[in-house]
Formats: sequence, structure tokens, C-alpha cells
Amino acid sequence: TILGIEAETEFLVAEIGANHPGEIRHLARLAAPDTSVITNIAPSHLEGFSSIEGVLAAKLELFEQTAADGVCIYNGDDDLLGKYVPGNFTNILSFGLSEDNDLRATEISLDSQARPSFVFDRSLRINLGFTGLYNVLNALAAAAVGRLLGFEDNRIKSGLETSRPLKMRTDLKKIGNTVILDDSYNANPLSMREALKTLEAIEHNGPRGIVAGEMLELGSAAKDLHEELARLIAARPLAPVVFVGSFAQDMKEAYLSAGGSEDVAFTAENADEAYEILRKELAGGELLLIKGSRGVHLELIIEKLEKTPV
Repeated sequence: TILGIEAETEFLVAEIGANHPGEIRHLARLAAPDTSVITNIAPSHLEGFSSIEGVLAAKLELFEQTAADGVCIYNGDDDLLGKYVPGNFTNILSFGLSEDNDLRATEISLDSQARPSFVFDRSLRINLGFTGLYNVLNALAAAAVGRLLGFEDNRIKSGLETSRPLKMRTDLKKIGNTVILDDSYNANPLSMREALKTLEAIEHNGPRGIVAGEMLELGSAAKDLHEELARLIAARPLAPVVFVGSFAQDMKEAYLSAGGSEDVAFTAENADEAYEILRKELAGGELLLIKGSRGVHLELIIEKLEKTPV
């Protein structure tokens, strides 16, 4: 990516990720960022980082490699970032919903497809084309960078309002008689919770269901985190409920123990099996969330549904 920059390039936006300590530090040294953004600290890649504190330490490697005269932008509503960043870094800028952030979103509302509208920094109304309330914080991060770079408000507004979700990322689509909330690109416990909130927020007259795929790289906490997710699902009137992957049976048992209905709960080893279950169980008119880690390949379900709609 860096070597592909052309002479006329003004800005480079680089995603720097990792699944083990030191990887972000190495990549950030290569990128040498003038501005850095950390959106949140979530329990992901625990297999490599051991704990949520390990995730925090790894992500802060990005701020450590930011230029001395650069700015570190962070989600001030995130408990760990909010506690650790202000006392350990200078030239910082926080964003979030609470009053003590430097840049805030207020007057938030959702349309019928759960696409947020909000006021940025007390004055600029922004209407997003992305489904999901959590995208307010993502948009705030982008707007903070734009403001820092001196972009005029109309440029920030236009850039955010004309952006659309990438494939497999909270992409709302209708296939046959079923409305699909395609969030199959990846998953961790936090993003799963946010996806469930989005599923509830979308206006829909028919039943709502979920295909919950395995969340990978969670280490020794994996079983507990999958069971916790299953209990969250059991608290909602969803049907069908299809658990996919190596923790599917554990999830079903936790779901049933939390009061979920056995009549609507199913397990599958992979996406192909999940599709066959959906073929039998979907009656038409459902709103169906499909979400799991990249390695589970739940997008294959959607590809099959597109070829043979239910």
C-alpha cells in the first residue's frame, strides 16, 4: 500500500491490525502516521493477546509510533481508552457521545432501516447511509480526522453521507421473500452485541432470526464468550436461531438454559449445513441477521440464497 503511493497523493488512510503483540508497532513504524485513530478496545484476538488489557496494550502501540507533532484520536467513551490515554499521551483528541469529549455527536435518531442521523460538534447535521447505531462513533472518528486536517464542514458532511457499506458489513438487502442483514465479514463479542441491537432497531413487521457463526481467536475465553452471546440471543424473540461452528452445541445449550425455545434452535458445523436448515425453516417474510468470523465463511449462505431464494 505504502509503496503504491503516487506523487500527487495527499492522504493515505491505512488500517493497521494485528493478532499478536508487537505487530502493530512494526506496521506503524513502516506507516509512520501523522494522525492515528483507535475506535475501541474489544475482546478480539484474545488467543494472541491473552486478555482485554493485552488488546489495549497492542492498540496503544499505534499511538506510541505516531509522529511527535501528530495527533492521537480516540474514543473517549471507551472505558479503557478513556482511563489510560489522557495520562499517557499528549496531543490527543477524543470523540464520543458523552459531554467530556472534544468532539461529540448529539441529537441522534434512526430511520426505518436503522441508519443514524446526528449533529456533529453542535452544528453539523449528518445523515449516514450505514445501518447501525454504532456507526455514529465510526463516523465521528472520520469527522474528527477531517476537522483536524482542516476540511470544511460541507466536505465532511458530503464524504460521510455519500459513503455506503462495503459488502458483508451490515449490508441490508432483500433476497426473495427474506430481508438479510449481511454482517458476515467478521465478528467478535462486542460487534455481535451491536449487530443484535441493529437487528432490533430495523423496522420490520415479520419475524426476526439469526445465524450466529463462531467467533474465532478468543483463546481460553472462547467457550464462555460464545455461551454469553447465546444467552443474549435467548433474551430476544428470534426465530430461527442457527448456531454455526465448533461451539454451536455449547451455544444451543446455553440458549436453552436461558429460556430459548428448542423449537427454533438449530446447530450446524458449517455454512452449507446452515443453509440447508434455512431452506427448511424460513417461511418467508423474515429479517435475518447473518454474522460470524471471517474463517466461518457465512457469506456462502448468502451466495446460495441469491441463487435459490427461499
